[in-house]
Amino acid sequence: MGLALVIFILESLLGSGGALFSGQDLEVGKINGDQIDYPAFSAKVNEQIAQIQQSNPNQVIDDKMKEQIIESVWSQMINDKVIKVQYKKLGISVSEDELYDLMLVHPHQYVIQQLTDQQTGKVYEGFARPDGALDLVKLNQWVGQMNAEQEKFWKQLEKSILEVRAAEKYNNLIKKGLYVTKAEAKDQFIAQNKQVNASFVMKRYADVADSTVKVTEEEISAYYNKHQSAYKVSEASRTIEYVAYDVMPSKADYEAIMKDAQRATDDFKS
Repeated sequence: MGLALVIFILESLLGSGGALFSGQDLEVGKINGDQIDYPAFSAKVNEQIAQIQQSNPNQVIDDKMKEQIIESVWSQMINDKVIKVQYKKLGISVSEDELYDLMLVHPHQYVIQQLTDQQTGKVYEGFARPDGALDLVKLNQWVGQMNAEQEKFWKQLEKSILEVRAAEKYNNLIKKGLYVTKAEAKDQFIAQNKQVNASFVMKRYADVADSTVKVTEEEISAYYNKHQSAYKVSEASRTIEYVAYDVMPSKADYEAIMKDAQRATDDFKS
């Protein structure tokens, strides 16, 4: 009977399109008023992980690095939904000729970085000149003979360069729109050139094992009471519904019980 109830609940859930796990349950946050759902966000994170593993197959994706990837993807989504809106308003764009120049004529530093071994700091042998610098002839030859997988990498690199270059233009506009007084310039000069001898000790947060830190119920309660205003929300993020099922025996159940009782009676008599 319990199994039948479980099947009934699952059939209702699947028939309604999984409404139990829909709506705000899958919302990871909002950017500029737009709701960010978990499936879309998770897909971008997995795509970023796949790109890292493709460019460096020996790279180990541990929990710390995955956390960095998640933060990077979230920052990128903020950039897409907030900063890029300003690009359009200001008319900032990168032409095809400019992109070609940044990729193959005067390669952007980001392009060179992607063609450099991160462990040795040297350009990959297939793209390097005898002196170790990037060989533009080899690069252009490689681009002209790319296979499908390499072309996918190159397209992704072009996309990254478009974003980097647009950001550079936007930042340059901001820099040229700023004015610094003589007093501010003098203060900045002193801050940059003043030297101080100091000694300090640092231990990274990630180096401390969770098992070595004990948190008492009193500490948790005190922290919550001090910061409880931070946990208030303007709208409900979860809904709860209670469903009651009347489990009544059927005629077949009665007959089965009577049959079993009769068997027990006969066994007792014998």
